[in-house]
Amino acid sequence: MHRSADILIAGAGPVGSTLRSLLQRDGLCVLQLVPEAPAAPPPLVIAIGPAAQRILAHAGLWQRVPTEQIGYFDRIHTWDADGAQLRFAATGQEALACTVELERLQAGDRAESRLAGTPVGTPRVRDQRIHWELADGTTVDAALLVAADGVDSAVRTACGITTHRFDYQQHAVVCTARTAQPHRHIAVQAFLPDGPVAALPMAAPHTVAIIWSSTSDHARALAQLPEEAFNRRLEAVLGARLGTPQCGPRQVFPLYSQRSTRYYAERIALVGDAAQVVHPLAGLGLNLGLLDAAALAQLIAQAHTRRRDPGSRALLAHYHRWRAPPNRLTATTIHLLNALFASSALSGVRGLGMELLDRSPLCKTLLVRVASGQCLDPPLVARAAAP
Repeated sequence: MHRSADILIAGAGPVGSTLRSLLQRDGLCVLQLVPEAPAAPPPLVIAIGPAAQRILAHAGLWQRVPTEQIGYFDRIHTWDADGAQLRFAATGQEALACTVELERLQAGDRAESRLAGTPVGTPRVRDQRIHWELADGTTVDAALLVAADGVDSAVRTACGITTHRFDYQQHAVVCTARTAQPHRHIAVQAFLPDGPVAALPMAAPHTVAIIWSSTSDHARALAQLPEEAFNRRLEAVLGARLGTPQCGPRQVFPLYSQRSTRYYAERIALVGDAAQVVHPLAGLGLNLGLLDAAALAQLIAQAHTRRRDPGSRALLAHYHRWRAPPNRLTATTIHLLNALFASSALSGVRGLGMELLDRSPLCKTLLVRVASGQCLDPPLVARAAAP
């Protein structure tokens, strides 16, 4: 069997699905290649900023999440081990971010344009098309192959794009917790010498998502603690703000950042984690991937309207120039913030900086925009509400 499309997307996650939906909305023929037996998404709660929400809404994916399963926070309260504090608050009608379980964004996606299969061999370019064979003998071809297949992207490896990875020598312990006190839609984050501890409000008023980053050995030890002992440790870190927590099952994930040296090869583009992974300090990593998808969709739609090649080198180079700089700016900002809060030698400078920043609403707004990747020329669908 042979399948042909304008665009072929590899990857079953929300970034690939968003790109597929945006392109189909603009009249392109799209195939999304997904695993025959996809793994269940990790039990993660993600923060979705306003720009990413608008992208998801334009793609029709945000509307599929029941409103009672969406949390939000309109304030952030942070502090460090020396007592310096910093507060952020939403300035308009939009919350700083919404929170949702990752599996909710992927639930119910059964589009007919999803093709289950296992690729074999390397994608080959012939006659201005990229061709790929699947294990069942099916062949597919398209003008452009988009790698939305995650941090260990098989497409990126196959086309020879290299990456630079920074290992933070840290792991994150993640879980959900029921709290004695309501979260009041305030996200809290304590910066300890060995890593930050965050509690993100979820939909239920007494439920938060916990992300505790620490040295790898300490994180593994935290994950192995009896439930009651872990609850006491967490309460000691967060203080009386949320009361005594009752935490659910804990998962441990390694922390690192990674960037691809370029976002494209011949007839291939990288989006999401295939292109860039950032430290989860701001909890907004998926937002960058959605901005990638929206930017690439905008360029492809413009080429389609003008009857131009959506896989041309000029288009792909434009995409790289558009998305690589803001992604690197966000990654660098988060990396520097993590280093600043981890350094005991800089505690005095950090305290003064937090005090000055706390007095500057303009600087705080800019920091939020940089952290969520919105500061440099966001795509059109990230700016305007969906109809």
